[in-house]
Amino acid sequence: MTTRRGFLVGAAGVGSGIALSGCAGFFGSDTEDQSPGTGLLGGIADPTEQVRPEFFSGYHYRIPGLTGAVNLAAVTPGIGGGLIGVLNEEIPDLTLEDMDTFTGSRVRSQGIAGGGLALSVPSGQSLVVEGEFGTEPFTQWLSQQGVESLGTQDGYERYAVTKEETSGFEAFAVTDGTFIAVARSNVDSGPETALTTEIDHQSSGGTSLADNAPSYASVVEELDEAPMRRAAGYALVPLGADTGTEAFDTAVSGIVGSGLSVSPGMETAVQRAVSYLDPSMADGSALLDAYAASEQDELGDSEWSTSTNGAVVSARTSVTGAVGPAMLQTALPIAGYENLWNPIDPTALGRATPPIVYFQPSVTDSGTLMLEQIAGSDVEDLLVRYVHDGTEQREPWEGPVGKGDTFESQRSIDSGTQAWVVWRPDTTDAAVVARFWTPS
Repeated sequence: MTTRRGFLVGAAGVGSGIALSGCAGFFGSDTEDQSPGTGLLGGIADPTEQVRPEFFSGYHYRIPGLTGAVNLAAVTPGIGGGLIGVLNEEIPDLTLEDMDTFTGSRVRSQGIAGGGLALSVPSGQSLVVEGEFGTEPFTQWLSQQGVESLGTQDGYERYAVTKEETSGFEAFAVTDGTFIAVARSNVDSGPETALTTEIDHQSSGGTSLADNAPSYASVVEELDEAPMRRAAGYALVPLGADTGTEAFDTAVSGIVGSGLSVSPGMETAVQRAVSYLDPSMADGSALLDAYAASEQDELGDSEWSTSTNGAVVSARTSVTGAVGPAMLQTALPIAGYENLWNPIDPTALGRATPPIVYFQPSVTDSGTLMLEQIAGSDVEDLLVRYVHDGTEQREPWEGPVGKGDTFESQRSIDSGTQAWVVWRPDTTDAAVVARFWTPS
């Protein structure tokens, strides 16, 4: 369904990416999100059955803490932004004052933007709104749009419409106090499946999103409690860049995710968090150098303090008065990372697009690391990085490497450590094309 005001911002768009093979759930949840069905992590259903989350972006807004201080229409992306427009103009019986929380997400199975990669990829969005409202205003409005009723499920009234142009659908469910909207493009499953995933998650918490979106989870667990919290986990993990600004090239090397928390007031507290591939890459000074060099950073002159926890760097500041909309959508205001809602375009970093390639990792009986390419294009110039007896090992994988080809490490791999495969190592184009953790 597309209303005359464009309620849903289409789930299809530019996006492609790489696989992060074997990334198990090795991140915990943050304190706010420990209860199932709430917050920036627990409040978002795992979309993996419909769309594998190579790129994942989410936000959690506590509306009473933001109204009057933030232009929500300008900083609420996707479906949520569309809903705000509908509330203001098409559903007169509902306003933002009736809403308590907005929790939204965007997912892409190939998570790199542009770069000449395929556009028609499985993707989607979701939105869960909680507040003090009944079903009738939403059901009346949906009926007026001519969408198909799917009947009821666990007390929810369900609706859906097919979107032939995106090989997908838009679906909705509403019960007293909760409204759900889901969009999917280029997927095999239907709206009933997507709505069941969302409804079940609201009831029981469902599968932890951290299991399948670890880069996203690594940032969320470090974000401060605040009315506005946003995060993204990236498919593109650059180890090289050529932006023309050395501070930017240094800061982006190894980024796997970033996030933002904001507490508006007379003094607005801002936290930016950036998660790296490895703790050795997490450098607060490098992050501040990038802020200072950025012409986009409206807060670059602020007094920032930094702290590091593992592989995540947090930068915090306090700003007098309101913060502009652009700064409420980024944790790293430089080219490529301007908006947490969008995947990274390699061309913005002055680098080539990594190949799409999938590997299956395993550990042999003798303790060595075994990799097999299970899908993707033939690729050359690969390096495998792993840890043996506490020491980093770097071994080339002679190519070309194609489907069915295997790699076995020369030494055993330590349990409970991270390993990754690098394309074009030690060049501007260097990028991680697969990463995973070995069991403890």
